Amino acid sequence: MPKTTNPERWAEIRKHLGTDQFRLLWIKPEENVLLGWWKICDYLGVKDRKTLQIWVDEWALPAIKRPDGVWMTTMTSIDQWIMLASQTQYENRTNNGETTGQRRALKAQLKAQTKMERGPTQGPVEPV
Repeated sequence: MPKTTNPERWAEIRKHLGTDQFRLLWIKPEENVLLGWWKICDYLGVKDRKTLQIWVDEWALPAIKRPDGVWMTTMTSIDQWIMLASQTQYENRTNNGETTGQRRALKAQLKAQTKMERGPTQGPVEPV
């Protein structure tokens, strides 16, 4: 997941994606809320609270620590965070030329260029 410190970029991606592209899931509000770091970690598939804190600090995971010390977030906000991060990562890879198709095209271009630099190939020389 890419690091993003630019909230305007996240807003731009949200605006670009819109709500049309995602199927709506009906989740009861009481089932959507994750209270406690252990439930959040379980939902994300991580094992310790330190990982959760790192993701909140460095990767802007949408989770907060309430005044009473309990971690809180929702499943939908985590899912949106993952979708936005994957979209940003894809855009970054596309812009930097790091997708598989772009690498293959570059490799073919370099191969053709090398072939042209060598000149025409000659067949075996026949003795006179």
